[in-house]
Amino acid sequence: MRKLENAADLKQAMAELNARADVKKQEIKAEFSQVKENLQFKNVIKNTYSRLAETPEIQRTVVNTAVGMVLGYATNLFQKILREDSLNRLTQNIVHTQLDKIERKDPNSKAAKILSLVRTNIPHDSTLHPFLGYKRY
Repeated sequence: MRKLENAADLKQAMAELNARADVKKQEIKAEFSQVKENLQFKNVIKNTYSRLAETPEIQRTVVNTAVGMVLGYATNLFQKILREDSLNRLTQNIVHTQLDKIERKDPNSKAAKILSLVRTNIPHDSTLHPFLGYKRY
């Protein structure tokens, strides 16, 4: 601070102080309005979420959780699909379709006649009956 020697210097110093006070007042008002804006509920939630999203630990946790959920769903789905009875049914359908194709392609061929004979006469209690016997629709 400089030394004041007369009334003009005093008035000038007072004007400078008032100007600085006005600038500070404007800065404080701007900061207050910014704080007020940041403390609104939607902005608090948004800022909290953005800070959390920037945290590497949270990112890893969210990614691991999402991957775990997807893997759990896929495992559950595969367990339903790959049950023994569904695999047996799939195999039976494939075998029946192929045997039917062979029989229909050339019904007078030896292979078709033998296949028809086997499929007709296979015992119902045989373990091969579900695969070779005629399918009832």
